[in-house]
Amino acid sequence: MYSLTIPFALYGPDNARSSTLNGTVDTGASFTVIPEAVLDELGVARGELLLFSLADGSLQERHIGYALMELAGRSETVTVVFGSGSRKILIGAEPLVELRLAVDLVYERLLPVDRIVLLDNEDAP
Repeated sequence: MYSLTIPFALYGPDNARSSTLNGTVDTGASFTVIPEAVLDELGVARGELLLFSLADGSLQERHIGYALMELAGRSETVTVVFGSGSRKILIGAEPLVELRLAVDLVYERLLPVDRIVLLDNEDAP
């Protein structure tokens, strides 16, 4: 697992409200976790309530929602988890895939992934 901290912007559903944040890119996390107060301020609607397994092994129910994320010059609607209290912001693997970004371990930055490998069903093992 590898992580780095990077600035990004998050937009509410009307795109009129936004927030510039600093998040830790954590390749061991699946989703992006944003404090619920930030998501509420942006007007992000609470969606499904899901059960999450945390790094310490505990389980926690949290709502998910959807917000437009702008990161490393790319933007896409991603799944966000309503984090409790003032927890730090995590950017998980899902938005990296959606935004077609890879972590550059040497220079501690995100790089665009311009080529995507696609296996046709006939090519699958």
